[in-house]
Amino acid sequence: MFSGLDHHLRELADLLYEHNDILCTHPNDLDLSVLPPSWAVPWRQLLEYYVTGSANSDKLPDDLKRLVDAIRALQLPRRPMTIPEENLVALHSTKGMSPKKLHEVKRMASYIKALVEDNGDDHLHIVDVGAGQGYLTRALAHALPSAKILALDADEGQTTGAELKLGNQKRLHKEPNALSGQITHRTALITPLSLLEVVDDWIKGEQADGPVPVLFVALHSCGSLTPDILKAFVDCRSRDSSLTRWRPCGVVVVGCCYNLMYPGGLFTRPLPLSAYHLAAQIPETWLEPLAEVAVSDWNLQPSIELATRKVAWRALLAYTLNSPDAQILQQAVEEEQPKGKKSADVPVKWWLDAQPSESLQPDQIKGVGQTAAAMRLGKIPDSAYTQGWEHFLRVSGKKIGLVWNAESSLFPARDKDLERRIEVLHVLRCLVGPAVESAIVLDRLAWLKGQLRGGDNKPVFQAELINLFDQRTGSGRNIGICVATSLPSFRSGEEQQ
Repeated sequence: MFSGLDHHLRELADLLYEHNDILCTHPNDLDLSVLPPSWAVPWRQLLEYYVTGSANSDKLPDDLKRLVDAIRALQLPRRPMTIPEENLVALHSTKGMSPKKLHEVKRMASYIKALVEDNGDDHLHIVDVGAGQGYLTRALAHALPSAKILALDADEGQTTGAELKLGNQKRLHKEPNALSGQITHRTALITPLSLLEVVDDWIKGEQADGPVPVLFVALHSCGSLTPDILKAFVDCRSRDSSLTRWRPCGVVVVGCCYNLMYPGGLFTRPLPLSAYHLAAQIPETWLEPLAEVAVSDWNLQPSIELATRKVAWRALLAYTLNSPDAQILQQAVEEEQPKGKKSADVPVKWWLDAQPSESLQPDQIKGVGQTAAAMRLGKIPDSAYTQGWEHFLRVSGKKIGLVWNAESSLFPARDKDLERRIEVLHVLRCLVGPAVESAIVLDRLAWLKGQLRGGDNKPVFQAELINLFDQRTGSGRNIGICVATSLPSFRSGEEQQ
Protein backbone atom coordinates (compact mmCIF):
# COMPACT_ATOMS: atom_id res chain seq x y z
CA MET A 1 0.00 0.00 0.00
CA PHE A 2 2.77 2.41 0.97
CA SER A 3 4.76 1.76 -2.23
CA GLY A 4 1.56 2.23 -4.22
CA LEU A 5 1.06 5.58 -2.53
CA ASP A 6 4.59 6.65 -3.42
CA HIS A 7 4.06 5.62 -7.05
CA HIS A 8 0.76 7.51 -7.25
CA LEU A 9 2.42 10.61 -5.83
CA ARG A 10 5.30 10.41 -8.31
CA GLU A 11 2.87 10.05 -11.22
CA LEU A 12 0.98 13.14 -10.07
CA ALA A 13 4.19 15.10 -9.59
CA ASP A 14 5.34 14.15 -13.10
CA LEU A 15 1.99 15.18 -14.61
CA LEU A 16 2.01 18.57 -12.90
CA TYR A 17 5.66 19.16 -13.76
CA GLU A 18 5.03 18.32 -17.42
CA HIS A 19 2.18 20.84 -17.57
CA ASN A 20 3.73 23.47 -15.34
CA ASP A 21 3.17 26.07 -18.08
CA ILE A 22 -0.60 25.65 -17.70
CA LEU A 23 -0.34 25.99 -13.92
CA CYS A 24 1.73 29.16 -14.30
CA THR A 25 -0.32 30.92 -16.97
CA HIS A 26 -3.42 32.79 -15.82
CA PRO A 27 -5.76 34.26 -18.46
CA ASN A 28 -4.88 37.69 -17.05
CA ASP A 29 -1.26 37.12 -18.07
CA LEU A 30 -2.19 37.78 -21.73
CA ASP A 31 -0.24 34.76 -22.94
CA LEU A 32 -2.10 32.02 -24.78
CA SER A 33 0.99 30.40 -26.25
CA VAL A 34 0.56 27.48 -23.83
CA LEU A 35 -2.51 26.40 -25.81
CA PRO A 36 -1.92 24.68 -29.15
CA PRO A 37 -4.28 26.11 -31.81
CA SER A 38 -6.10 22.77 -32.03
CA TRP A 39 -7.15 23.08 -28.37
CA ALA A 40 -9.44 26.05 -29.04
CA VAL A 41 -12.60 23.94 -28.67
CA PRO A 42 -15.88 24.94 -27.02
CA TRP A 43 -15.13 24.66 -23.31
CA ARG A 44 -18.40 22.86 -22.60
CA GLN A 45 -17.19 19.98 -24.82
CA LEU A 46 -13.97 19.82 -22.81
CA LEU A 47 -15.89 19.75 -19.52
CA GLU A 48 -18.25 17.01 -20.74
CA TYR A 49 -15.30 14.84 -21.75
CA TYR A 50 -13.68 15.35 -18.35
CA VAL A 51 -16.88 14.40 -16.49
CA THR A 52 -17.67 11.30 -18.56
CA GLY A 53 -14.34 10.22 -20.05
CA SER A 54 -16.03 9.59 -23.38
CA ALA A 55 -18.37 12.40 -24.50
CA ASN A 56 -17.14 14.43 -27.49
CA SER A 57 -14.22 12.08 -27.97
CA ASP A 58 -14.36 12.62 -31.72
CA LYS A 59 -14.36 16.42 -31.33
CA LEU A 60 -11.24 16.86 -29.20
CA PRO A 61 -7.61 16.55 -30.35
CA ASP A 62 -5.77 13.47 -29.14
CA ASP A 63 -3.13 15.34 -27.12
CA LEU A 64 -5.80 17.28 -25.21
CA LYS A 65 -7.69 14.05 -24.49
CA ARG A 66 -4.49 12.42 -23.20
CA LEU A 67 -4.04 15.25 -20.71
CA VAL A 68 -7.63 14.99 -19.48
CA ASP A 69 -7.37 11.19 -19.32
CA ALA A 70 -4.26 11.48 -17.15
CA ILE A 71 -6.01 13.91 -14.80
CA ARG A 72 -9.01 11.59 -14.48
CA ALA A 73 -6.79 8.58 -13.82
CA LEU A 74 -4.64 10.22 -11.15
CA GLN A 75 -7.03 12.48 -9.24
CA LEU A 76 -8.38 11.01 -6.02
CA PRO A 77 -12.00 9.73 -6.02
CA ARG A 78 -14.30 12.13 -4.21
CA ARG A 79 -17.54 10.23 -3.56
CA PRO A 80 -18.45 10.65 0.13
CA MET A 81 -18.22 7.67 2.45
CA THR A 82 -21.44 6.12 3.75
CA ILE A 83 -22.26 6.88 7.37
CA PRO A 84 -25.32 4.80 8.33
CA GLU A 85 -28.30 6.73 9.65
CA GLU A 86 -27.96 5.11 13.07
CA ASN A 87 -24.42 6.47 13.34
CA LEU A 88 -25.35 10.09 12.60
CA VAL A 89 -25.34 12.23 15.72
CA ALA A 90 -28.25 14.52 16.58
CA LEU A 91 -27.13 18.13 16.75
CA HIS A 92 -28.29 19.94 19.88
CA SER A 93 -28.57 23.22 17.97
CA THR A 94 -28.31 24.19 14.30
CA LYS A 95 -28.79 27.92 14.79
CA GLY A 96 -26.47 29.99 12.64
CA MET A 97 -25.40 27.09 10.41
CA SER A 98 -25.71 27.20 6.65
CA PRO A 99 -26.80 23.95 4.95
CA LYS A 100 -23.14 23.38 4.01
CA LYS A 101 -21.94 23.92 7.57
CA LEU A 102 -24.71 21.71 8.96
CA HIS A 103 -23.72 18.90 6.57
CA GLU A 104 -20.06 19.16 7.55
CA VAL A 105 -20.54 19.43 11.31
CA LYS A 106 -23.03 16.56 11.46
CA ARG A 107 -20.90 14.16 9.42
CA MET A 108 -17.59 15.04 11.02
CA ALA A 109 -18.98 14.83 14.55
CA SER A 110 -20.54 11.47 13.66
CA TYR A 111 -17.28 10.10 12.27
CA ILE A 112 -15.29 11.32 15.28
CA LYS A 113 -17.80 9.74 17.67
CA ALA A 114 -17.48 6.41 15.84
CA LEU A 115 -13.69 6.66 15.91
CA VAL A 116 -13.70 7.33 19.67
CA GLU A 117 -16.04 4.40 20.29
CA ASP A 118 -13.79 2.10 18.22
CA ASN A 119 -10.71 3.08 20.21
CA GLY A 120 -12.36 3.17 23.62
CA ASP A 121 -10.18 5.82 25.20
CA ASP A 122 -11.15 6.82 28.73
CA HIS A 123 -10.55 10.38 29.95
CA LEU A 124 -10.59 11.55 26.33
CA HIS A 125 -9.48 15.11 25.59
CA ILE A 126 -10.17 16.67 22.18
CA VAL A 127 -8.38 19.67 20.70
CA ASP A 128 -10.43 21.45 18.01
CA VAL A 129 -7.82 23.40 16.04
CA GLY A 130 -9.11 26.40 14.12
CA ALA A 131 -12.43 26.07 15.93
CA GLY A 132 -13.87 29.32 14.60
CA GLN A 133 -17.37 29.92 15.92
CA GLY A 134 -17.32 26.58 17.73
CA TYR A 135 -20.00 24.65 15.82
CA LEU A 136 -18.00 21.41 15.72
CA THR A 137 -16.79 21.96 19.29
CA ARG A 138 -20.33 22.10 20.67
CA ALA A 139 -21.51 19.19 18.51
CA LEU A 140 -18.69 17.03 19.88
CA ALA A 141 -19.41 18.11 23.44
CA HIS A 142 -23.00 16.88 23.15
CA ALA A 143 -22.05 13.71 21.24
CA LEU A 144 -19.24 12.84 23.67
CA PRO A 145 -20.36 14.22 27.04
CA SER A 146 -17.48 12.65 28.97
CA ALA A 147 -14.82 14.25 26.77
CA LYS A 148 -13.12 17.53 27.57
CA ILE A 149 -12.60 19.85 24.62
CA LEU A 150 -10.12 22.64 23.97
CA ALA A 151 -11.27 24.98 21.18
CA LEU A 152 -8.35 26.87 19.63
CA ASP A 153 -8.43 29.71 17.14
CA ALA A 154 -5.84 32.28 16.17
CA ASP A 155 -8.45 35.03 15.90
CA GLU A 156 -9.61 36.57 19.17
CA GLY A 157 -12.84 37.67 17.49
CA GLN A 158 -13.67 34.09 16.53
CA THR A 159 -12.94 32.88 20.05
CA THR A 160 -15.15 35.57 21.57
CA GLY A 161 -17.94 34.75 19.11
CA ALA A 162 -17.75 31.05 19.96
CA GLU A 163 -17.97 31.80 23.68
CA LEU A 164 -21.03 34.01 23.11
CA LYS A 165 -22.73 31.28 21.08
CA LEU A 166 -22.00 28.76 23.83
CA GLY A 167 -23.61 31.06 26.39
CA ASN A 168 -26.62 31.68 24.15
CA GLN A 169 -27.08 27.95 23.64
CA LYS A 170 -27.15 27.35 27.40
CA ARG A 171 -29.79 30.06 27.89
CA LEU A 172 -31.86 28.96 24.90
CA HIS A 173 -32.11 25.38 26.17
CA LYS A 174 -32.43 26.49 29.79
CA GLU A 175 -29.36 24.47 30.73
CA PRO A 176 -27.11 26.94 32.55
CA ASN A 177 -24.77 24.20 33.70
CA ALA A 178 -24.67 22.36 30.37
CA LEU A 179 -21.13 21.94 29.02
CA SER A 180 -19.74 23.79 32.05
CA GLY A 181 -16.14 22.71 32.50
CA GLN A 182 -16.29 20.60 29.35
CA ILE A 183 -15.29 23.26 26.80
CA THR A 184 -12.33 25.61 27.10
CA HIS A 185 -11.76 28.37 24.53
CA ARG A 186 -8.31 29.81 23.89
CA THR A 187 -6.71 32.07 21.30
CA ALA A 188 -3.34 30.94 19.97
CA LEU A 189 -1.33 31.23 16.77
CA ILE A 190 -0.66 27.61 15.89
CA THR A 191 2.71 26.17 14.98
CA PRO A 192 3.83 22.60 15.72
CA LEU A 193 5.62 23.83 18.85
CA SER A 194 2.93 26.22 20.09
CA LEU A 195 0.24 23.56 19.66
CA LEU A 196 2.12 21.19 21.98
CA GLU A 197 2.73 23.99 24.46
CA VAL A 198 -0.91 25.07 24.66
CA VAL A 199 -2.03 21.45 25.16
CA ASP A 200 0.63 21.00 27.86
CA ASP A 201 -0.74 24.04 29.64
CA TRP A 202 -4.35 22.87 29.29
CA ILE A 203 -3.63 19.36 30.59
CA LYS A 204 -1.30 20.25 33.46
CA GLY A 205 -4.07 20.38 36.06
CA GLU A 206 -5.56 17.01 35.13
CA GLN A 207 -5.60 14.19 37.66
CA ALA A 208 -5.37 10.80 35.96
CA ASP A 209 -3.55 7.50 36.21
CA GLY A 210 -1.10 7.90 33.37
CA PRO A 211 -1.09 10.22 30.35
CA VAL A 212 -4.56 11.21 29.14
CA PRO A 213 -5.40 10.60 25.45
CA VAL A 214 -5.68 13.66 23.20
CA LEU A 215 -7.41 13.66 19.82
CA PHE A 216 -6.68 16.51 17.39
CA VAL A 217 -9.51 17.56 15.05
CA ALA A 218 -9.88 20.37 12.51
CA LEU A 219 -12.89 20.94 10.27
CA HIS A 220 -11.31 23.69 8.17
CA SER A 221 -7.56 23.39 8.49
CA CYS A 222 -6.53 26.43 6.48
CA GLY A 223 -3.29 26.75 4.57
CA SER A 224 -0.38 24.99 6.25
CA LEU A 225 -2.30 24.28 9.44
CA THR A 226 -2.77 20.63 8.44
CA PRO A 227 0.97 19.80 8.19
CA ASP A 228 1.52 21.81 11.38
CA ILE A 229 -1.00 19.61 13.22
CA LEU A 230 0.52 16.45 11.75
CA LYS A 231 4.03 17.57 12.72
CA ALA A 232 2.86 18.29 16.27
CA PHE A 233 1.28 14.83 16.44
CA VAL A 234 4.49 13.17 15.24
CA ASP A 235 6.72 15.29 17.49
CA CYS A 236 4.59 14.47 20.52
CA ARG A 237 4.99 10.73 19.92
CA SER A 238 8.76 11.12 20.24
CA ARG A 239 8.56 12.75 23.67
CA ASP A 240 9.30 10.78 26.83
CA SER A 241 5.84 9.65 27.95
CA SER A 242 6.99 9.49 31.56
CA LEU A 243 7.52 13.26 31.49
CA THR A 244 4.18 14.24 29.98
CA ARG A 245 0.62 14.20 31.25
CA TRP A 246 -0.89 13.36 27.86
CA ARG A 247 -0.40 11.25 24.77
CA PRO A 248 -1.69 11.75 21.21
CA CYS A 249 -4.35 9.19 20.31
CA GLY A 250 -5.43 10.37 16.86
CA VAL A 251 -6.10 13.03 14.24
CA VAL A 252 -9.12 13.88 12.08
CA VAL A 253 -8.33 16.91 9.95
CA VAL A 254 -9.77 18.32 6.71
CA GLY A 255 -7.46 20.70 4.85
CA CYS A 256 -8.64 23.76 2.95
CA CYS A 257 -7.49 27.15 1.62
CA TYR A 258 -4.41 25.72 -0.09
CA ASN A 259 -3.67 29.16 -1.54
CA LEU A 260 -2.65 30.16 2.01
CA MET A 261 0.01 27.47 2.33
CA TYR A 262 3.58 28.45 3.09
CA PRO A 263 5.68 28.74 -0.09
CA GLY A 264 7.32 25.37 -0.55
CA GLY A 265 4.75 23.86 1.78
CA LEU A 266 4.95 20.39 0.28
CA PHE A 267 7.17 17.70 1.72
CA THR A 268 8.26 16.45 -1.74
CA ARG A 269 8.47 18.26 -5.10
CA PRO A 270 7.30 21.89 -4.69
CA LEU A 271 4.56 23.45 -6.79
CA PRO A 272 4.21 27.04 -7.99
CA LEU A 273 1.97 29.24 -5.86
CA SER A 274 -0.56 29.40 -8.70
CA ALA A 275 -1.16 25.66 -8.34
CA TYR A 276 -2.35 26.11 -4.76
CA HIS A 277 -5.04 28.50 -6.03
CA LEU A 278 -6.26 25.89 -8.53
CA ALA A 279 -6.54 23.17 -5.87
CA ALA A 280 -9.89 24.61 -4.75
CA GLN A 281 -11.62 23.80 -8.05
CA ILE A 282 -14.25 21.01 -8.15
CA PRO A 283 -15.18 20.66 -11.85
CA GLU A 284 -16.81 17.27 -11.29
CA THR A 285 -19.76 19.14 -9.76
CA TRP A 286 -20.20 21.75 -12.49
CA LEU A 287 -22.76 19.70 -14.42
CA GLU A 288 -25.95 18.43 -12.78
CA PRO A 289 -26.47 14.79 -13.90
CA LEU A 290 -29.85 13.81 -15.30
CA ALA A 291 -30.77 10.12 -15.44
CA GLU A 292 -30.99 8.65 -18.93
CA VAL A 293 -30.22 12.02 -20.50
CA ALA A 294 -27.21 12.74 -22.70
CA VAL A 295 -24.48 14.74 -20.97
CA SER A 296 -24.90 17.49 -23.56
CA ASP A 297 -28.33 18.16 -22.02
CA TRP A 298 -27.17 18.21 -18.41
CA ASN A 299 -27.61 21.55 -16.71
CA LEU A 300 -24.55 23.67 -16.09
CA GLN A 301 -24.49 25.37 -12.73
CA PRO A 302 -25.32 29.05 -13.34
CA SER A 303 -22.48 30.12 -11.05
CA ILE A 304 -19.97 28.31 -13.28
CA GLU A 305 -21.17 30.01 -16.45
CA LEU A 306 -20.95 33.38 -14.71
CA ALA A 307 -17.51 32.66 -13.24
CA THR A 308 -16.15 31.64 -16.65
CA ARG A 309 -17.55 34.76 -18.27
CA LYS A 310 -15.96 36.90 -15.57
CA VAL A 311 -12.53 35.43 -16.24
CA ALA A 312 -12.88 35.71 -20.02
CA TRP A 313 -14.26 39.24 -20.15
CA ARG A 314 -11.77 40.61 -17.66
CA ALA A 315 -8.96 39.07 -19.71
CA LEU A 316 -10.43 40.51 -22.94
CA LEU A 317 -10.46 43.92 -21.30
CA ALA A 318 -6.85 43.46 -20.23
CA TYR A 319 -5.88 42.66 -23.82
CA THR A 320 -7.46 45.95 -24.90
CA LEU A 321 -5.70 47.94 -22.20
CA ASN A 322 -2.44 46.31 -23.26
CA SER A 323 -2.87 47.30 -26.93
CA PRO A 324 -0.84 50.14 -28.49
CA ASP A 325 -4.01 52.17 -29.07
CA ALA A 326 -5.08 52.10 -25.44
CA GLN A 327 -4.86 55.50 -23.75
CA ILE A 328 -5.95 56.50 -20.30
CA LEU A 329 -8.51 59.25 -20.84
CA GLN A 330 -8.88 60.21 -17.21
CA GLN A 331 -7.62 59.21 -13.82
CA ALA A 332 -9.26 56.40 -11.91
CA VAL A 333 -12.58 57.49 -10.51
CA GLU A 334 -11.86 55.92 -7.17
CA GLU A 335 -8.63 56.35 -5.26
CA GLU A 336 -7.50 52.93 -4.15
CA GLN A 337 -8.14 52.68 -0.46
CA PRO A 338 -5.73 50.85 1.83
CA LYS A 339 -7.26 47.51 2.55
CA GLY A 340 -7.43 46.33 6.13
CA LYS A 341 -6.97 42.69 6.92
CA LYS A 342 -10.06 40.64 7.44
CA SER A 343 -9.82 39.09 10.85
CA ALA A 344 -10.12 35.54 9.54
CA ASP A 345 -7.19 36.16 7.17
CA VAL A 346 -4.75 37.36 9.79
CA PRO A 347 -3.76 34.07 11.45
CA VAL A 348 -3.43 31.84 8.41
CA LYS A 349 -1.55 34.44 6.36
CA TRP A 350 0.69 35.80 9.10
CA TRP A 351 3.76 34.57 7.24
CA LEU A 352 2.93 36.67 4.17
CA ASP A 353 3.75 39.86 6.06
CA ALA A 354 6.97 38.49 7.51
CA GLN A 355 8.09 36.84 4.27
CA PRO A 356 10.34 39.18 2.24
CA SER A 357 9.01 39.41 -1.29
CA GLU A 358 12.48 38.89 -2.79
CA SER A 359 12.54 35.41 -1.23
CA LEU A 360 9.95 34.28 -3.76
CA GLN A 361 11.31 33.45 -7.18
CA PRO A 362 9.48 34.96 -10.18
CA ASP A 363 8.48 31.51 -11.43
CA GLN A 364 6.81 30.82 -8.06
CA ILE A 365 4.34 33.71 -8.33
CA LYS A 366 3.45 33.35 -11.99
CA GLY A 367 -0.12 32.47 -12.83
CA VAL A 368 -2.00 33.79 -9.80
CA GLY A 369 -3.72 36.47 -11.90
CA GLN A 370 -2.59 39.48 -9.87
CA THR A 371 -1.71 41.68 -12.84
CA ALA A 372 -1.76 45.47 -12.77
CA ALA A 373 -4.91 45.59 -14.90
CA ALA A 374 -6.71 43.03 -12.73
CA MET A 375 -5.77 44.82 -9.53
CA ARG A 376 -6.89 48.15 -10.93
CA LEU A 377 -10.30 46.86 -11.99
CA GLY A 378 -10.83 45.09 -8.68
CA LYS A 379 -14.24 43.68 -7.88
CA ILE A 380 -17.33 44.79 -9.77
CA PRO A 381 -20.95 43.60 -9.32
CA ASP A 382 -22.12 40.34 -10.90
CA SER A 383 -24.71 42.38 -12.81
CA ALA A 384 -21.86 43.90 -14.81
CA TYR A 385 -21.43 40.56 -16.57
CA THR A 386 -25.09 39.65 -17.12
CA GLN A 387 -26.36 42.53 -19.27
CA GLY A 388 -24.13 42.27 -22.29
CA TRP A 389 -20.63 43.20 -23.36
CA GLU A 390 -21.26 46.93 -23.76
CA HIS A 391 -22.75 47.15 -20.26
CA PHE A 392 -19.64 45.41 -18.91
CA LEU A 393 -17.47 47.98 -20.68
CA ARG A 394 -19.42 50.88 -19.20
CA VAL A 395 -19.22 49.49 -15.66
CA SER A 396 -15.55 48.55 -15.90
CA GLY A 397 -14.69 51.83 -17.61
CA LYS A 398 -16.27 53.81 -14.81
CA LYS A 399 -14.36 51.76 -12.25
CA ILE A 400 -10.93 52.30 -13.80
CA GLY A 401 -11.50 55.83 -15.09
CA LEU A 402 -11.92 55.19 -18.82
CA VAL A 403 -14.57 56.86 -20.96
CA TRP A 404 -15.50 54.45 -23.73
CA ASN A 405 -16.36 55.97 -27.10
CA ALA A 406 -17.90 53.72 -29.73
CA GLU A 407 -16.15 55.71 -32.49
CA SER A 408 -12.79 55.54 -30.74
CA SER A 409 -10.08 53.01 -31.56
CA LEU A 410 -10.08 52.27 -27.86
CA PHE A 411 -13.60 50.84 -27.93
CA PRO A 412 -12.99 47.07 -27.83
CA ALA A 413 -14.99 44.68 -29.94
CA ARG A 414 -15.79 41.33 -28.40
CA ASP A 415 -13.32 38.98 -30.08
CA LYS A 416 -15.14 35.64 -29.98
CA ASP A 417 -12.12 33.58 -31.09
CA LEU A 418 -9.91 35.12 -28.45
CA GLU A 419 -12.67 34.69 -25.88
CA ARG A 420 -12.95 30.97 -26.67
CA ARG A 421 -9.22 30.45 -26.21
CA ILE A 422 -9.29 32.31 -22.90
CA GLU A 423 -12.22 30.17 -21.74
CA VAL A 424 -10.43 26.94 -22.67
CA LEU A 425 -7.31 28.01 -20.78
CA HIS A 426 -9.38 28.87 -17.71
CA VAL A 427 -11.41 25.64 -17.77
CA LEU A 428 -8.35 23.49 -18.44
CA ARG A 429 -6.60 25.02 -15.43
CA CYS A 430 -9.68 24.22 -13.35
CA LEU A 431 -9.62 20.60 -14.57
CA VAL A 432 -6.03 20.30 -13.37
CA GLY A 433 -7.14 21.55 -9.93
CA PRO A 434 -8.29 18.17 -8.51
CA ALA A 435 -4.95 16.66 -9.53
CA VAL A 436 -3.18 19.44 -7.63
CA GLU A 437 -5.27 18.84 -4.51
CA SER A 438 -4.67 15.10 -4.82
CA ALA A 439 -0.92 15.73 -4.93
CA ILE A 440 -1.09 17.94 -1.83
CA VAL A 441 -3.18 15.47 0.18
CA LEU A 442 -1.18 12.40 -0.87
CA ASP A 443 2.05 14.23 -0.13
CA ARG A 444 0.85 14.84 3.43
CA LEU A 445 -0.30 11.23 3.82
CA ALA A 446 2.96 9.78 2.47
CA TRP A 447 5.01 11.93 4.85
CA LEU A 448 2.80 10.95 7.78
CA LYS A 449 2.97 7.23 7.04
CA GLY A 450 6.74 7.48 6.81
CA GLN A 451 6.92 9.17 10.20
CA LEU A 452 4.61 6.62 11.85
CA ARG A 453 6.58 3.54 10.79
CA GLY A 454 8.51 1.68 13.47
CA GLY A 455 9.28 2.96 16.94
CA ASP A 456 9.78 0.85 20.04
CA ASN A 457 6.94 0.68 22.53
CA LYS A 458 4.85 3.09 20.47
CA PRO A 459 1.19 2.50 19.53
CA VAL A 460 0.70 1.27 15.98
CA PHE A 461 -1.29 3.95 14.18
CA GLN A 462 -3.26 3.65 10.97
CA ALA A 463 -3.30 6.69 8.69
CA GLU A 464 -5.82 6.91 5.87
CA LEU A 465 -7.75 9.35 3.69
CA ILE A 466 -11.54 9.45 3.95
CA ASN A 467 -14.09 11.39 1.96
CA LEU A 468 -16.12 12.91 4.76
CA PHE A 469 -18.38 15.32 2.88
CA ASP A 470 -20.44 15.47 -0.30
CA GLN A 471 -18.92 18.02 -2.66
CA ARG A 472 -22.33 18.73 -4.19
CA THR A 473 -23.43 20.33 -0.91
CA GLY A 474 -20.73 22.94 -1.49
CA SER A 475 -18.12 21.16 0.63
CA GLY A 476 -15.38 21.23 -1.96
CA ARG A 477 -12.67 20.21 0.48
CA ASN A 478 -14.05 16.85 1.52
CA ILE A 479 -10.94 14.73 2.14
CA GLY A 480 -10.00 14.07 5.74
CA ILE A 481 -6.66 12.75 6.97
CA CYS A 482 -7.40 10.36 9.81
CA VAL A 483 -4.99 8.75 12.26
CA ALA A 484 -5.84 6.29 15.05
CA THR A 485 -4.97 2.81 16.22
CA SER A 486 -8.34 1.71 14.80
CA LEU A 487 -10.44 3.49 12.17
CA PRO A 488 -14.23 3.12 11.69
CA SER A 489 -15.14 0.63 8.97
CA PHE A 490 -17.64 2.75 7.04
CA ARG A 491 -17.87 2.03 3.33
CA SER A 492 -16.01 4.38 1.03
CA GLY A 493 -17.89 6.17 -1.70
CA GLU A 494 -16.23 4.05 -4.39
CA GLU A 495 -17.43 0.81 -2.77
CA GLN A 496 -21.01 1.98 -3.26
CA GLN A 497 -20.74 1.94 -7.05
